[in-house]
Amino acid sequence: MTPSDFPTRLGAQGLCVALAVLVLGACGPKAPCFLVSGAEAKKLLVPGTVLLDARPRKESQSSHIDGSIAVPRSEFSYRLTNLDLRSRIVVFAESRDAAYEAAEELRSRGFTVYELGTVNDWKSTETKCED
Repeated sequence: MTPSDFPTRLGAQGLCVALAVLVLGACGPKAPCFLVSGAEAKKLLVPGTVLLDARPRKESQSSHIDGSIAVPRSEFSYRLTNLDLRSRIVVFAESRDAAYEAAEELRSRGFTVYELGTVNDWKSTETKCED
């Protein structure tokens, strides 16, 4: 079968089915968004939620968000063993990319994680996820 034979061999009904699969697949449920603004992060900080500063120790000592716990990514392997897997985590780091990488590592360990981004995002109010 050549590419030009495809529409005739497939037939009108088969073509409709193929198009429906493509369209419906694209319209399926959206993946959840775990990006949060500072305002949204503050609403999440109820008992059982941890505000985690994943920046290198030197950076976390230079600026601090009240109530956050500093656990540099380099220390995740032995410092996170004390954290309950039922805890929700709001993570921030030195950059949004670093926050994403920290969040992915935490998710791979079984945690529910929301990404704030950087320490500067703590003051943000604009929603980061689209409806």
